[in-house]
Amino acid sequence: MGETKRTPEAKGWHLGWDDAARFVRGTRHDRRAIRRQLRKSAESYTPFWLGYRRCLLQRLEDFAAAIVDGRVPRTCRPSLIYKVVNHE
Repeated sequence: MGETKRTPEAKGWHLGWDDAARFVRGTRHDRRAIRRQLRKSAESYTPFWLGYRRCLLQRLEDFAAAIVDGRVPRTCRPSLIYKVVNHE
């Protein structure tokens, strides 16, 4: 069957989606790696990194709001998430 090709922006978006969940539920090592990716994305304006950054920051903000509201178990401090979102 025919293979569907994703645009670079869509690939970045999907990676950002997964990394946001990994940041919230992962270890310190995971968070450090994602912050490194976020810094790398800030230096580039390619469609891949723009999609990554847009999705990651929005989803992190949504996770922080859900933790504060009690809809998601607190696996990470919301203040830490907001710090990452607002710093970048």
